[in-house]
Amino acid sequence: MGRIYIDGKFVGVHDNLVALREELIQKRRKGILPNRTNIAYIEERDEIIVNLSSGRARRPLVVVENGKSKLTKEHIDKIEKKELKWKDIVDKHIIEYLDAEEEENAYVAIDEKSITKDHTHVEFDSLLILGVTASLLPYPEKNRGDRLNYGARMVVQATGIPYQNYHLRDDTTGQLLDYPQVPMAQTSSVVSSGLKSHPAGQNLVVALMPFYGYNIEDAIIINRASLNRGFGRSYFFRTYITESRRYWGGQEDELGVPDSGVRGYKSEE
Repeated sequence: MGRIYIDGKFVGVHDNLVALREELIQKRRKGILPNRTNIAYIEERDEIIVNLSSGRARRPLVVVENGKSKLTKEHIDKIEKKELKWKDIVDKHIIEYLDAEEEENAYVAIDEKSITKDHTHVEFDSLLILGVTASLLPYPEKNRGDRLNYGARMVVQATGIPYQNYHLRDDTTGQLLDYPQVPMAQTSSVVSSGLKSHPAGQNLVVALMPFYGYNIEDAIIINRASLNRGFGRSYFFRTYITESRRYWGGQEDELGVPDSGVRGYKSEE
């Protein structure tokens, strides 16, 4: 008898978890169960994990039935004509959101040409197989897979102008690049993700060459004229919270930058 868990809580047992999982998925696709439900069968432990909690990382995939994608050209044409919205194709269960656990049971095709009768889902585009951030990297076929994942992490850390009202916000920390630039080499995901209109990072001219041993390992030498023209110029914001108190006898706190001779003064660094 296999065990069943809902959001980590044990709720019961069943003698055929594979059939139960398939039944629950069909109920989700018929609208009996909410779209946020994810069902995973863990074969090693003979368990079914049902997740309904918020905060899970999930990604959309196109449903495949009988070796065919449920997202047809007719749907795409209606979306382009704005006759159909994203919510509509999700409500019609043409698209499903899978979390990490349910994705372990999915057999995802890279594109429609690769679909077989065994596949359960297909990617929207083969670009997305490593995630949206990795799809922003140009010429991925020229690099190893681990280099692409490393580059994707660098994309996440890129600095741009994250919001227009930065001078009105009170985030704990924030960064702002003075002169963000649209990448010269870009993929179609750059346009569809909005990165072309809200870029992050700058285009650099890089020379790979020895320079008297000063660029050993990961060290780099930056042209001073580029720095003077604003290369890499950015701002870092940090919000501090304090309060000004008034004491008996008329004394009160004064907020400001103390002189270097004041007791308890800390250096500018």
